[in-house]
Amino acid sequence: MKVHLLHRARDFDFGADLPPGHEELIRDLELATLLQAMAAGLPVACLDVGDVRRIVAPSNHPFVARAGDDPGFAEALVRLARDEATRRAVGEANRGRARADFGLESICEPSGALFAGTAAEPAQ
Repeated sequence: MKVHLLHRARDFDFGADLPPGHEELIRDLELATLLQAMAAGLPVACLDVGDVRRIVAPSNHPFVARAGDDPGFAEALVRLARDEATRRAVGEANRGRARADFGLESICEPSGALFAGTAAEPAQ
């Protein structure tokens, strides 16, 4: 079993001044990493920050520790590490959720419908 620890970008000193609004970029990168892990069929042990709990599959919720709860996060990692069946089941649930709710089709279809409706309206 491999364990991947994904660090938050803000934990590192980039040695340069980041532009205003960089926190938003970093948050977007973190969410992209979460979605990539889910799409790869991986369970995720993480902290409950932002929309994480809303994004992961419901079966992954027991492995989302309160923000700032390092012992709870460590315990979630240990529980996942010790239970291969749970890792596989949660990973597959995450893959399904990523495809159904965050895949290209689920994102493009509403946008396409919006643009189609806008294009059908007469110009003012």
